[in-house]
This record gives sequence, structure tokens and C-alpha cells, in this order.
Amino acid sequence: MKKKESALFFSYLCAHILQIAFLLLCFAIFAVILYLYDLPADPVLYAALLCAAVGLLSFILSYLRFHKRFRRLESALLNLPESRDDLPEPSGSTAVCYDEAVRMLCTKLAQSETDRRRGQEENTDYFTMWVHQIKTPISAMRLMLGEEDTPRSRALSAELFRIDRYAEMALNYARLNSTSNDLVFAKVEVEPVIKRVVRQYAGQFVRKHIALKCDIAPVQVLTGEKWLAFILGQLLANAVKYTESGTVTVTVTKNKVLKVSDTGIGIAPEDLPRIFEKGFTGYNGRAEKKSTGLGMYLSRRAADMLGHTLSVQSAPGAGSTFSLDMKESNLQVE
Repeated sequence: MKKKESALFFSYLCAHILQIAFLLLCFAIFAVILYLYDLPADPVLYAALLCAAVGLLSFILSYLRFHKRFRRLESALLNLPESRDDLPEPSGSTAVCYDEAVRMLCTKLAQSETDRRRGQEENTDYFTMWVHQIKTPISAMRLMLGEEDTPRSRALSAELFRIDRYAEMALNYARLNSTSNDLVFAKVEVEPVIKRVVRQYAGQFVRKHIALKCDIAPVQVLTGEKWLAFILGQLLANAVKYTESGTVTVTVTKNKVLKVSDTGIGIAPEDLPRIFEKGFTGYNGRAEKKSTGLGMYLSRRAADMLGHTLSVQSAPGAGSTFSLDMKESNLQVE
């Protein structure tokens, strides 16, 4: 603290070095004139001492005002206010110029932020409209494919389902980056949500001959139902994609932890720390050439938004287990 105060005082001295040098020069001139004209020393020294006392007092008061303004500004910067009006008032012509520059920058920043949010909302509106429009031909194609039951129609239906899920993912990606993301917290019964999502992916399990087991404890959680369903859908899609045979198990424990386990190819140890990064596909994703690297990233983003914790345990050849801890932290229903 003392070093900080010393540095502050030294900086003040450096800022006023010219004024101090001028005063010392004046004292030197008085001393030279006193010596050359052999004037009486007492009255001159008395006047010089009075001037020095007034000058020292003025210097001290000026430094105290500077110190007070500096501390107020430092406090304001540590707890940055929402508005420029909450900052200390400028003192001096130079400070007024800097203050005006700050005001102009704040105005430009506010305008830039407004434009960014408007553009973001427009993108979200566009994606929303696009997804709703694309679902019409998807539904029509699904009905046409449902009129026949052949290996070809089942394969096409599976691909059509993936298109539908990718369209929904694009919409949710836009919503997560939007200020209006349809997030509504409520006490939700987990079992009906899981059953609804599992029914959506039932055709994928049947097509790949993968067994699906559910062990769901009757629990309620404080969450956003829509986003919880999205996370579970991504976990199921991931399990189906990387499981060629075996079983996918969905469990919900009494302590409100949702787990999706598979017997698939697993995840390499070096990929585990980065599995939730945006665009990261890992070795298995690159080998399959099907992964976008967005599913797990969006799932982690949605989980964080809900106040949940998403984690994974896996080993190559031993399958993977994704766990979503849904225990309430500081969230409360209004």
C-alpha cells in the first residue's frame, strides 16, 4: 500500500515538475538580486518564507484533491458502472476533453451493441421461419415414405429424421446466442419428457438393432423442459451414431442425475477434455466424417443456461456415459 501511495505521489510530482522548477527558479532569482544589491536580508527572507508557506499549502491541497479524484476513479474502474454518468466529474480542460472522448466512445459502443443485438434477433427470426418452413416438406416426405415399408423407405426415413434434427439444431444454435431463447423455468416431471424424446428416436434404434433400456426414478426438477428435451435428444443421437451394436441405457437417479450410457466405440482419452468445445469432433468424429462438432457444444451451453452440469466418462471400446446433474443450485421458481 505504501509503495502504491509513493508511486501516486511521484507521478503527481512528475506531472507538476515544470511548476515546481519555475518556483525554484524564482527563489534563485530573488537570492541573486538580494546578493548583488546587498539588500537587507530579513524582509526579503520573511516575504520568501510567506510565499513558500502559501505555495506549500497550495501544493498540499492540490495533491489531496488529486488523490481524492484518483481514488474515486480507481473505485469506479474496479466496479465499472453501467453508465458514463456514474463516473467522477472531470477537472481541468484536459480532463474535460478526455471525458468528452469517453462519452463519444460510449455512445458509439451503445449503438454498436444495439445494432449487434438487432442483427442477432433478425438472424434468430430468420432461422425460426426457415425451420418452420422446411418442416413442411419434411413432414410431407415422411408421410409419403410411410406409405411403403421397404428397406429403402426405412433408410430414407432415417436420413429424413437426421435432416429434421439438424434443422432443429440450427434453430437452437441461433436461440442460444439470442437474448430471447425461450427459457422458462418450472418444476418438471422428468419421466414424461424422457419418454417423449425416446419415442422420437425409436426408429433410429430399431434400424440399427440397438436395445434401449430405461430406468427412471420419479423425480421433479427445476429446469426448462424444452431445453432439457434438446439435451437428451443430442445425447441419444450421439449414442446411436457411435454404437454399432449393443445397448443404450437411459437412467435417472433419485438424486436427479440423468445418465445416457452406450456400448459404442467410446472416446479417446486425449479427446475427453475437449469434447464440449465448439467444432471439436475428436478422432472418432473425424473417422466417421459425420460429426459437426456442435451437438455436444450446444448441449453444454444449454446445460449451463439451465444451471445443470453435463459431464462424460468414456474409454475407447468401452462405451460412453454422459451425466446431466439436474440438482437445483440457486435457481428458484418465481
